[in-house]
Amino acid sequence: MKTKLILIITVYLQFIPFPGITQPQKGSDYPALAQANYAIFIIDFPDTKANIRALYPSVDEIKREIFDSTRFIQKYLKTMSYGKFKLTGDVFGPFTHQDSVTSKNNYQMDSYATINTMSIPGFQYSKYTHVAFISYNDWNPGGGCSYGKSGRTFTVNNVKYTLPEFFRMVLAIGPYNRNTSYGFTNQYTDQFMSQIFVPTSELPGGEYFFANYSGLTVFQRVFLHELFHTLGEWTHANSSTNGDRYAFETEIPDNNGFLHYDYGNFMDMMGNAQWGLSLNGGLRDLFGWTDQTNRVKLESYGLQRVRLYPINRKSGTRICEIRIPNHYYTRDPLDLYNFPVNGRKNQGYFLEIREADRYDSTLNHPAIKINTSGILLMSTDGWTTYLLDASPSPNLKYDWGSIPDLRNIVLKPGMKYIDPHVRFSGVEKHPDGSYSVDIEIIDPSILPAKTSLNTPASIQMISGNVTLTWNESKYAEKYFVQVSKDPTFFVVLKSDSTRMDTTCILPGLENNTKYYWRVRGKNAAGYGQWSDVANFTTTLVGIDNQLINQKGILLSQNYPNPFNTATSIEYSIPASGHVRLSVFDASGRELIVLVNKEQYPGNYEVIFNPDRISGGILFCQLKAGSCIITRKMVYMK
Repeated sequence: MKTKLILIITVYLQFIPFPGITQPQKGSDYPALAQANYAIFIIDFPDTKANIRALYPSVDEIKREIFDSTRFIQKYLKTMSYGKFKLTGDVFGPFTHQDSVTSKNNYQMDSYATINTMSIPGFQYSKYTHVAFISYNDWNPGGGCSYGKSGRTFTVNNVKYTLPEFFRMVLAIGPYNRNTSYGFTNQYTDQFMSQIFVPTSELPGGEYFFANYSGLTVFQRVFLHELFHTLGEWTHANSSTNGDRYAFETEIPDNNGFLHYDYGNFMDMMGNAQWGLSLNGGLRDLFGWTDQTNRVKLESYGLQRVRLYPINRKSGTRICEIRIPNHYYTRDPLDLYNFPVNGRKNQGYFLEIREADRYDSTLNHPAIKINTSGILLMSTDGWTTYLLDASPSPNLKYDWGSIPDLRNIVLKPGMKYIDPHVRFSGVEKHPDGSYSVDIEIIDPSILPAKTSLNTPASIQMISGNVTLTWNESKYAEKYFVQVSKDPTFFVVLKSDSTRMDTTCILPGLENNTKYYWRVRGKNAAGYGQWSDVANFTTTLVGIDNQLINQKGILLSQNYPNPFNTATSIEYSIPASGHVRLSVFDASGRELIVLVNKEQYPGNYEVIFNPDRISGGILFCQLKAGSCIITRKMVYMK
């Protein structure tokens, strides 16, 4: 009994970072995966119809498709590995399964487990590092699955072998389930389809479908995805989104698990892959394909400016790896079905840039092209990567459910992203397609710096609202604002700012009244000093048909107003820029974000249906840079 108790304590010590014994960094760079040699077996079935069998690619054609250096798969692997990896192997078959396929005896997916017809003279199993099975299929719709050392077996020359890391996949040709009433598919030649989800106000179906611009076939997509799994990437490229909030903020209601969305990276071969096919920097890191020639690695507190080139370029720093000191993955020691801990690096982030190259050419589509105009942010737990949204917008909702709106997620010039661990700001685009960004790993022991206020002494109240602004406080994650008529006794009228903005709106103040106010920042270390006290006097401004602020932003009269179902709001700005159009209730609570994207000169119309909003007075706020204007609306529910 004593021995068992000691063993359990030892297991716990591996995974729990007790105070006083934590390490600033765990893990180290992974060794580069340079080569893998695959034995690939083709299996078909005796009852396949002749017209279908005639469409199956030959073994020689499959061998060329996978191993010919001039074809997509080999070129893709060379680009993703920066020339560090080589895939070799042999293709055997086709071997016809001894049994026919029926609805009760469907061997098409796991046919390798029961086939006894594979005979290969001189077969040497020991020369291969991995195994794959491709089932020629006129029954099952397709797909694949990968396995680690599962203990499963297969038989060649009547000799049974235990499988190492392997995958099996289906190459489907013919109508689904051999039913001619369904459409005909040929996954060897059919292009992998792209799908872009949009609001139903833009498109009745709420989605665009089109062939992936790269020419990727369904076969190539499934093969590469499962290949990466068996090479050691036993996870997916996920995403972490939180509607119109950042992922690190309090989760919105009905977020449907999108903080840990499997396959959630639409721009990754190990994710959804519909918008881009590249392998992100975090996954390349796990294969050891990142080093000092293509990556900058930050792992100490402090500020550094980094210049990044698009991830598939042949030179320059293309990946930024950030590892947070003393911040590493822990798990329940009784959870045995999980990814490695020993040797895993600290939690952190990866930054990269995408351009519309051969593998991400779908980013030419106007609905998602904006994602080539900034920096992609990804968090990592040390193993899995999670694509973050640097420009949050509400989830897209349909009759069948909802999905994150990832059409515009990059960190662009003029934007910043601050969470409890890092600060990204100062984004600058260069003529050669590279971007520079200031990256600060925040020291959790340093309190926010004292800030200063910049609201004028006389402030206009639009629709009863005033807007207060202040200068940024170094190390602050959020701000607390206090306002009072008495400079010796403050009350909290606004508990924190909207995300990391140095702006807040206060509704319901009295007209022609003097107020005193102050601000302080907060982070993981605690509260910073209060700013010096400033004062302002309110002046009520009536609602005109048009409101134009000092920078030329125009917010036209919304129509109809009052409204009972929907209303339209038109606005224009004098130059391109990041625009945020929001709706607040009378208490200042943000209800919905209508627009949160890059816009250009001209007039724009936004239509919304506030079916979840109580009736009464609402305020529409337009923000572009530091310029903010507000309009009152009346919702007659």
